[in-house]
Amino acid sequence: MTVCLAQFVIGTVIIGTTGTFIWLYKSSYLHTNPSKKRVIIFSRYPRPGSAKTRLVGELGTYGAAAAQRLMTEHLLNRVIGFLSVNDAVQVELQYSDGSADEVKYWLDRRQSCLPQFWCSPQGAGHLGARMSAAFSKAFSEGNDSAVLVGSDIPGIDSAILAEAFRSLEEGSKVMTLGAATDGGYFLVGLKRDSQKDLGSLFEGIQWGTAEVYQQQIQVARAHNLRVHTLSKKLQDIDTPEDLPEFEDKVGISLKELKAPVLSVIVPTYNEEDSIRSTLDCLVSNIRFPRYAEIIVSDGGSTDQTRKLVKEFAESCTACKVVLVDSPKGRGNQLNNGVKHSSGFNLLFVHADTALPRAYDSHVMVTLAEPGVVCGAFEFALDVLETEGTDINHSKDSNQDPVSTIFKYKLMALVWFTNRRARKHELPYGDQALFMSRRTLDAVGGFPEYRLMEDYAMVKNLQRLGHIKIVDGAKAITSARRWRKHGLVKVTGFNRIVVILYNLGVHPDTLAGWYYGWFR
Repeated sequence: MTVCLAQFVIGTVIIGTTGTFIWLYKSSYLHTNPSKKRVIIFSRYPRPGSAKTRLVGELGTYGAAAAQRLMTEHLLNRVIGFLSVNDAVQVELQYSDGSADEVKYWLDRRQSCLPQFWCSPQGAGHLGARMSAAFSKAFSEGNDSAVLVGSDIPGIDSAILAEAFRSLEEGSKVMTLGAATDGGYFLVGLKRDSQKDLGSLFEGIQWGTAEVYQQQIQVARAHNLRVHTLSKKLQDIDTPEDLPEFEDKVGISLKELKAPVLSVIVPTYNEEDSIRSTLDCLVSNIRFPRYAEIIVSDGGSTDQTRKLVKEFAESCTACKVVLVDSPKGRGNQLNNGVKHSSGFNLLFVHADTALPRAYDSHVMVTLAEPGVVCGAFEFALDVLETEGTDINHSKDSNQDPVSTIFKYKLMALVWFTNRRARKHELPYGDQALFMSRRTLDAVGGFPEYRLMEDYAMVKNLQRLGHIKIVDGAKAITSARRWRKHGLVKVTGFNRIVVILYNLGVHPDTLAGWYYGWFR
């Protein structure tokens, strides 16, 4: 007890000190940063129904919003690449159609590691007025030059940004423009010496027409500005005809935007008592079976698990069910299941867990929320659920009925588990983690551990974005461990394992202790 308390106090001090240091570093950045340059990104919060509305007919409301989100994140990745060799440049994302809290949730994990990047709302008025306000803000905050770009031009890269800033250094009274293929422009750069012209520099232009680029040149020359045009012409993404450019530059197919296939990965090892009912539940509770597949990744079962899966796969007509052989160990099995899958989204389900109805719709809607990189369902136990439990564990049915007192203990366990998952964004594998294939690749897949692979994965994912728990949708798992070994023993040992893992004990060592203890 004393050791645990000391560990908690030390950890709290370290976390608090680190957080304070980061806050001081970020808050003092603008006062100590020698930068005199700023990249301004104009973007719209990717809300379904209001983002990229001209693409809705082709992609649907969620697909169009996803395109907006993906283009913004793609551009931010390009700008971050530019910062890696120009770390003194500031980056400001100015947004519209979103609240400060929504944008913070979307991008705060990026802001936390880049002190020179922040978000602020766009000014009022038409596009020209908002652009003028953005440049005025940049110059009033000490920048000598600024470059403004839109978020729907995926062809922007480090070379283009570098060329834009170089051109602004070639004398005074310069405006840099990047011509777009539709007659507009994708980039505009100015120096501080044009600040007095900002009130009228973007006026008198018919925004949204094919004459924007030429009209801007005329207005600039009327203000005695020398116009430098960038060497590349780029295409923005406004209409369905532009989507091939999106696919090429962002690397996301239209099929993924319109109807992403869901791959359900189920790791098994000697699960003959539950695997058939698990598969029945997965198939019966899915809303769009045409866009789903189930991959059972078996770690060398010695019972009837493999036979039961093969029989189910042969008889299932709703969706594809595949059995694959994997090295034993849940991390290995999950990664191997992914290798044999084809879906754009991935859902990882334990063999003793029942998912809610329309779980595939929950996955799609949750992952469409800006800022969410991973999701999970609410934790629930079968002995506490009177309805909606489609899993029937034969071993559990032979056990004595659960006492009322024990049920209350399990209810407390469920409440605290869901509270931890929401508050700390820390679900466990029992809650059925789901994410896109791109996200899984970004963290290098599951750690190939025999234990703690879910905990380690969630910790890795937290660096990329948020982990959201689906409200009101339960992953109902078997209470067999707690019924067999007792609540205190199972839950207490689980906590000890997490503590030892965080202290540096290897997960495979912990797995030897864990599985030896719970035979």
